[in-house]
Amino acid sequence: MSYLALILLAIALASLSYYYIENFIPKLVAEVYQNFKEIYPSQVPSYSIKQQQQLSCIKSKSQPPIFIYQLLFILVILSFFFITQCFWLTFWLSLFFALTLTLAIIDYFYHFISLTLCQLIFVLTLLGDYWQILPFTIEQSVINGGLGFLCFYLFYWISRWFYGKEALGRGDYWLVSALSSCCYMEQLSLFIFIASVFGVIFYLTHSYFFNALKEIPYAPFLVISAYLLLFFNLLIT
Repeated sequence: MSYLALILLAIALASLSYYYIENFIPKLVAEVYQNFKEIYPSQVPSYSIKQQQQLSCIKSKSQPPIFIYQLLFILVILSFFFITQCFWLTFWLSLFFALTLTLAIIDYFYHFISLTLCQLIFVLTLLGDYWQILPFTIEQSVINGGLGFLCFYLFYWISRWFYGKEALGRGDYWLVSALSSCCYMEQLSLFIFIASVFGVIFYLTHSYFFNALKEIPYAPFLVISAYLLLFFNLLIT
């Protein structure tokens, strides 16, 4: 019965993730157009949704079929259950996986971090603490999230002053804040270090086999680092 429930959960989460990514750019373009139209009502001609997409400089990337998402989610979520042998922890990890994977894919293709997804990750962590699914207390998660935000926010402005331009995106420190709540305070520097190492490896590999990148999507590597530390903390408790 648990396996059937988890398979249905995986299919539902995969479908939501797929449609969120699929509609992310059209929704973003429509919001930008609507906001611009409200600010300059007399200067903006009326366009249909299709015309807005054609005029936009940001185009949606093609995605694999939805059944690929569903198969991936089923395999990952059943693997979570096989490792943890706990239904409710698997349920929490499934929600966490859906949010982080969606966020990482969007950042990889569009270099954009959704603040809504960051906030949902943080709230999900607090709920995991409250239900005692995770080995942290609510106080620890709040303090770690705030500390991660402050440190990366300061690093954002230092790097901007040093390079004369944004070296990090504004969404990065919101994501660091959300994911920092999933580790202990002593692991925050390790969390950033692991993500940076994966980012450097990705950059060097991509430069060697393809071409040098002007920008590196940082969210996927932050997510990988968070998973490594989260599972480490779960296994030792």
